[in-house]
Amino acid sequence: MTSENRVLHVIPSIATRSGGPSKSVAMLAHYCTELGVESWIYSTDADGPHSDIRGKLDPKDIPMEKLLNYRLFPQQHPFRLAFSLPMIRSLVRDSRSFDIVHIHSLFLFPQFAAWLGAERSRRPFVVSPRGALNPVLRGGGVRKTLTGMAWQNRMLQRAAAIHVTSELEAADLRRFGFGPDLVEIPNIADIDPVSMVARGRAEDPPDTFVIGYHGRIAPMKGIDVLVRSFAIVRNQLPSARLKIVGTGDAAYVTSLRSLAESLGVSSSIEWTGELRSEELYREVAGFSVWCIPSIGENFGNALTEAMACGVPCIASPHVGAAEKARSQHALLVAERTPEAFAASIIRINSSPSLAASLSRAGLEFSSELGWRRIVPQYIELYERLSTEHRS
Repeated sequence: MTSENRVLHVIPSIATRSGGPSKSVAMLAHYCTELGVESWIYSTDADGPHSDIRGKLDPKDIPMEKLLNYRLFPQQHPFRLAFSLPMIRSLVRDSRSFDIVHIHSLFLFPQFAAWLGAERSRRPFVVSPRGALNPVLRGGGVRKTLTGMAWQNRMLQRAAAIHVTSELEAADLRRFGFGPDLVEIPNIADIDPVSMVARGRAEDPPDTFVIGYHGRIAPMKGIDVLVRSFAIVRNQLPSARLKIVGTGDAAYVTSLRSLAESLGVSSSIEWTGELRSEELYREVAGFSVWCIPSIGENFGNALTEAMACGVPCIASPHVGAAEKARSQHALLVAERTPEAFAASIIRINSSPSLAASLSRAGLEFSSELGWRRIVPQYIELYERLSTEHRS
């Protein structure tokens, strides 16, 4: 598949520590280029989410860095808005050399800069909110924020397409009057290396039941619910262990450690810190069950990675990919309470046949999200928008 189109992706931060959108955009840009659609990423040099900037981004902390075409722009005050004058100057100048501008996330300066560049260059643009309009995460302030940011409301109205990754995210958009012309394309699951590692994993010791989570450690992930669930599980499975893989909000991590101490389970919880690539997937493949009691996920990249490792999974109903996966019997969905997650964990532990069934169905579900299946859908969208624009 080849195309004459060039696509420019704009995202506030491309750092691994910024979470799922960074990896999703990196994979999309790389695999589009692999299939003949030259793709570039413009981002700031923030080393993490703009609520938790610690310094300038080291290129080694960019997902798939050696495989990407990208430019980083220096961030300036106010840092929480991801402000960058060099970025807006370049976007206004450079957008005309691309056929499509793809804007990722909302509410920050890079989205305004990308919209301005696309409008002035008269280029069609796609907006992917990446969960930014989730009312649970933003409380009652979303509508007020949209109203107060007139440019953003206009950007969404003038977009050639608004892209969502799940029906759950589409429902969030419809609450604010956007649709029905939403384009739903799921995120890519990095299937090939994950499945290879999963197939070669070593068997866990028979007396160890490992409950696991990997990803960004932030309040929205609901890891406090998981810790409380683990304390309940330990009453029935004294040898069970909990592994939490990742880094994130330092204050939240401290509160989680204090919670584990107060519940008497701190000695049975392992905090591995950040792991990457094969080391990460080997760790995940060794879990007996993987859990995410998230408050809200527009999709759930880590969930599909765990499935691709062959691990039985439990998710809250607020994870975008969960409902479709449940319809294919590929995971258990539990309400966001310690009791509900503990019951689901114990159910999987007590039923090897259920665990095996979830593992098989999860592998099949995640295989449907491989880049060779998903990326052509994005390319088809870009081709359609470019053709409509030229006509």
